[in-house]
Amino acid sequence: MTISTADLYFNELGTPVAAAFDDVYFSNHNGLKETEYVFISNNQLQKRWLACRKSSFVIAETGFGTGLNFLVVLQHFAKFREQHPTHPLCHLFFISSEKFPITKPALTKALAHWPELHNFAQDLIAHYPPLTHGCHRLQFPLPRETRQQAVSPDKATRAQQQTQQQAVANVYLDLWLGDVNALFPSQAKVTPNIVDAWFLDGFAPSKNPDMWQDSLFSAMAKLSAENATFATFTAAGVVKRGLAKHGFTVEKCAGFGKKRDMLRGVYQPEMADSQAQIRQQRQTKEQQIVDAIFTPYAAIPSLARTPATSPLLTKTTATNTTSITRVAVVGSGLAALNVAWSFVQHRIPVTLYCDEAHLATGASGNRQGALYPQLTVDASRSSSLYAQAFSFAVQRYRLLLHHGATFAHDFCGVLQCAFNDKQIARQNKLLAANNWPADLVHGVSIEEANKIAGVTVNQSGLFFPNGAWFNPKQLTEALASAAIQTGLLNIQYHKCLTHLEYLTELKQWRLHWQDQQCTEVNTVVLAMGHKSQQLAQLQHLPLQSVRGQVESVSASAKSAPLQTVLCHKGYVTPTFEGEHAIGASFVKDDDSNCYRDEEQLHNQHVLTNALPDNAWVDSLEFSHSGRVSIRCATQDRLPLMGMVLDPLAMQQPLQGNMSNNLFILSGLGSRGICTAPLLAETLVCQILGKPLPLSTTQLAAVNPNRFYWRKHK
Repeated sequence: MTISTADLYFNELGTPVAAAFDDVYFSNHNGLKETEYVFISNNQLQKRWLACRKSSFVIAETGFGTGLNFLVVLQHFAKFREQHPTHPLCHLFFISSEKFPITKPALTKALAHWPELHNFAQDLIAHYPPLTHGCHRLQFPLPRETRQQAVSPDKATRAQQQTQQQAVANVYLDLWLGDVNALFPSQAKVTPNIVDAWFLDGFAPSKNPDMWQDSLFSAMAKLSAENATFATFTAAGVVKRGLAKHGFTVEKCAGFGKKRDMLRGVYQPEMADSQAQIRQQRQTKEQQIVDAIFTPYAAIPSLARTPATSPLLTKTTATNTTSITRVAVVGSGLAALNVAWSFVQHRIPVTLYCDEAHLATGASGNRQGALYPQLTVDASRSSSLYAQAFSFAVQRYRLLLHHGATFAHDFCGVLQCAFNDKQIARQNKLLAANNWPADLVHGVSIEEANKIAGVTVNQSGLFFPNGAWFNPKQLTEALASAAIQTGLLNIQYHKCLTHLEYLTELKQWRLHWQDQQCTEVNTVVLAMGHKSQQLAQLQHLPLQSVRGQVESVSASAKSAPLQTVLCHKGYVTPTFEGEHAIGASFVKDDDSNCYRDEEQLHNQHVLTNALPDNAWVDSLEFSHSGRVSIRCATQDRLPLMGMVLDPLAMQQPLQGNMSNNLFILSGLGSRGICTAPLLAETLVCQILGKPLPLSTTQLAAVNPNRFYWRKHK
């Protein structure tokens, strides 16, 4: 579905004005001061942050606009962390929606109005995503504090405690593009009771009545945590009545500047209209029964809405605070290390178990892998997921590089060649549908394709300007190194998992290793690729081994100028250490890792047939050199991400707690470099009970239990 961008202009004071609503984005008087007064002060954020004992605080906003509210909050939270570096509140989530987002040039011009926000604004502009429907999670790491831990008298731990650890503090912006009245009711199904403060900042109710609907106020009630606050610039009666009906106390107070009144209040569900509350409770109970039986994502329990109820957190009686229990991630590739990195980013200690002597022994050990999304003409569920995953992956990898990680890469773009009539027709149809913004993908002529490639292509195509190639092995190792430096990741090598045993009374998992040792943990994340099929708990999942052989071909004088990744039915990369990567074969249900000459011929023929009569292609000499790896795929070609439920438990969805804290991230196929970061981040937030950057539809699409529901629905 095409996103409609905002039609705006700048008035004589330099304030952006929405032409469709004839309303300003922020006050002509002083937009920054307006934000601080209406939203910061009237939600009492500074006071509440200081009193907060949780690790994260969630703000939800009904209109992103120019992002001014977010940037002011980011500035205040950064100052809060600077003044209180050891405070337990270290993560801020800012969930915002926007039906008509502004373009990046308009965003840049609007934010130039505030030089005091320049550094934060530049970060937002740099990460501002392609404008596609759904959630775009943007991460803003705050300056890291270095803390000296207290020295233990125990000699065995003294040396470890004397090392300085870098504390991680992050602000997360979940920018949802779409209708707020579709967004928040949907999110309330999977993350209820999570919002601590509301910024009600759409255009005035008289000019934008579509936003200020009862469905919004109802969703706010479901999403609000205990004592959540709200503030809004408006004092309209429809807003007062709607909020009061759904359990918010409503107080009128002085407005900002020339505005006489504004509203603020607190969520107290006992204040809700009694009949509306009874009706909502009845509907909620009925929906829970339906969801538990028929909806894959809803079978994942509401794991944690406060730290005390998270499966990773247990209450310590003596101090009435929380302490972390044990997390195990099993795997050694990009999926596993992205999961570990997301845990570390959320300050959760984790142990990673690798079955070999080093990381990335499977498909993540290839020399070069391309990063780009697989898009369809109609912006399907899967391609929308890939588009969001692509943007998040680009951001994560750039942040790693920005903070000193090193791995071979090149953001050289990816060019999909229109190598036959069918591809020409498909690409023309995709461009005509106009479902994807040009900064994500755009069409190029033959002349433009030749210029981008640096070699003769003689075909039109689709170009992904933010596409790239990476060395997956070095990228995996960089994720591990960065996580280890925080002091929160421990890696155990030569740990080959033979089977899992659930200890019902202890509510723990016992991991049995090939060396006859055992480990007991509270939570297990399996990111083992095709090796997952060996475990009894995963036998019901339709996982499939897919063999892929990639050729390593020495560059010739004619091929060396290639300067972008070329995709056709296969792919060819620019040179890395004097060689191109050319591939890849795709052989289902084959887990042999022996090099095969017939697959080299296949890869060679695919290349020459897709790019015929090209001297640089003909100059390549294939020398029976390459690498074989086994990918893990699924029947519907979508990944597996979420909690793994026992089929027996799924037959009785309303009988007791279905949670056993066994999770999986697998089935990424050949697209792990693109999808692993976002899916790992979503999985970790799902485990921790934090806001999720995927829609309910997307969560259902990747839920590992979806095949059972499809069969029995």
